[in-house]
Amino acid sequence: MTLTETHGGVEPAEWFLVFHPRSDSTWRDILTPGWAKHVSAFGYVAGRAVWVLHDSNWSGIQVIVYSHDGMKAAFAAMVAAGCRVVKVARGNTPMEWRSRLGLWCTIAVKHIILCRSIALTPTGLYHHVLRNGGMRIDDGATNQDRPRSGDTAGTGSERPYLVADQ
Repeated sequence: MTLTETHGGVEPAEWFLVFHPRSDSTWRDILTPGWAKHVSAFGYVAGRAVWVLHDSNWSGIQVIVYSHDGMKAAFAAMVAAGCRVVKVARGNTPMEWRSRLGLWCTIAVKHIILCRSIALTPTGLYHHVLRNGGMRIDDGATNQDRPRSGDTAGTGSERPYLVADQ
C-alpha cells in the first residue's frame, strides 16, 4: 500500500465506503432512487494509527477520527444498521471540473476516492465500485479484526462472498 502525502499529511490509500439503507430524512429516502440512500467513507491513516470518517450530509460535512477500537465499534454499528461496506483503492487520476457541480454525499465520496464514475446516487456508486475492483467486506462480518487496511490476503476467488452483489 502506498501512502499519499497531502500538504504535509498522509491520506489513506484505500477507503471503506459505507452504503446506508436510510438517510437522516424520510423525504430524502423517498426521493433517492435505489436501495442505498446515503454513502460515507472511512480510511486508515497509516503512521498515525487512527481511522478517519468523512460524512457529507444535510447537517454539513463531518470528519471524525477514531482509534482502532472505536472504529471496530462504529463498524459493528454500521453492519447492525444494515449498511453495506465496500473496500476500494483510491484512484490516481484528478477529477474533472464538471464533477464539482453539487456536493452531496455521492459526489463528495467520489472526490475522496478519485472515482470518475457518472454515478449520481449511492446505489449507482455501489454498483460502479463493485464492477471496478471494490470488495464488499460487511457480508459475513464476524471477523473481529475488520476493518483492516492493506489486507489483501484471501480476497478474490478464495472469498467470493466479499464481492457478491446482492
